[in-house]
Amino acid sequence: MNDLRHIQDVGLEAVVLGTILRDGDRAFNEVSPLLSVEDFVTDRHRQILVSIQRVAPEVSLGIDSVAHDLLERNKLESIGGFPALIDVDAQGLPGVKMVGFAQQLRAKSDRRRIIGLVAKLSEIVEAGDDGQIPDVLEEIKALSEGTRGAGSASVFRIDDLPPVGASQEPIAYLRDPELPESSLIGITGDSGSGKSTLVRAWVRDAIACGSPCLILDRESPRPVAADCMDRLGLADSPLLRWWGGWNGDAPAPTTAIVIEWVKACLAAGLKPIVVIDSLIAFLGGDENDSNVMRSFMNGARHLADLGATVIVIHHDGKADSARDFRGSSDWKASVDAAFHVTNIASDGKLDRLNLRCYKSRYGFSGSIVYRYAGGRFVRDEREDAPAIVAADQLTALLRTNPGIGAKEFVNLAVKANLGRNRARDFLADGFLAGTVRRDPGTKNRQHYYLVLEAK
Repeated sequence: MNDLRHIQDVGLEAVVLGTILRDGDRAFNEVSPLLSVEDFVTDRHRQILVSIQRVAPEVSLGIDSVAHDLLERNKLESIGGFPALIDVDAQGLPGVKMVGFAQQLRAKSDRRRIIGLVAKLSEIVEAGDDGQIPDVLEEIKALSEGTRGAGSASVFRIDDLPPVGASQEPIAYLRDPELPESSLIGITGDSGSGKSTLVRAWVRDAIACGSPCLILDRESPRPVAADCMDRLGLADSPLLRWWGGWNGDAPAPTTAIVIEWVKACLAAGLKPIVVIDSLIAFLGGDENDSNVMRSFMNGARHLADLGATVIVIHHDGKADSARDFRGSSDWKASVDAAFHVTNIASDGKLDRLNLRCYKSRYGFSGSIVYRYAGGRFVRDEREDAPAIVAADQLTALLRTNPGIGAKEFVNLAVKANLGRNRARDFLADGFLAGTVRRDPGTKNRQHYYLVLEAK
């Protein structure tokens, strides 16, 4: 208990509660997103906070209304009567902002919880119940990094949950449909597909519109990052924060320093973007482990729940059953929207990108085509753009597989989501148009080549 006593700060609790009693809704609205009843040590202070929360939506907050609620609940006597409430009221600091005080109180509460969890962990280890260890460690980690869910702190009863549609606003986009605000976005693709460059172009455009952006980068050395900025015309500014290895390992999205930056942006009325490049560099475990994947994505989700738009860059898979992304299916389950990026250029240089949406909670489906030129990605809005991209992909497929048989070519096209009939038509129409050459082989087998590559 000695370890707990020095953490407990009953006086700080009284200051926060007393200020609410004196300043009413102003002070309560500042602290309610940060604190819950469990953050208070004494039953007296917990009961006062419960009454404050019950009174706040109905009548004007103050010592009289809170005393009346305590009396109705038969709790006034147990806290020491009206004199005890007056004593708490007297310790208030009217007109003083309470956010800092509430944050201190929450930090002390978190430390108390960590001490309790460490003791619980010791008991679990001694009992040999290893199955509970991961959950306890995860809870300790969340408390130590400041990621305990703030959204639930102002909810003391199930009946206090607000209606979902009460303040429903239309879905807003930083870029429609790729970047819905306050969402978790996944961008996947092969190495060299242009996915990171495209995301940083989005960052540049968002900054131009006043959105602050934080790039957490464990992939790029500083010269590569500087070259990318130069090509895209992305300039250093107060709205851009790029944390690469040259500053030491970029922090995980669950760390307090990242959460603090997001909250500061939102408090200033700005709409922040956080880019994580790449998932595997931050994951800290096996990407095929659903618990590891879900734990990391829950941390990224916390930033989105706060109000940030979070973009996680990830690699695609090689297996036929996992072409869109690599690792656990919890990746796809966790994101709000996900796009697979394919570079259409035959020489590997950035030219034309196809973004195929394979997950969306916002109703979008299909593909988006981008053309790259002079550091700019411009969306191709033509109705036939997806068909043109498909033709380019089939051309590249035949170019890289000269002499392939029709059946094998169709199978490759199906694996690339280009369509069985479209692949067959491509060979047949190309042969008739003279752009595809067909040579006979053994056992009535036909071999196909691009005419430009015929020798």
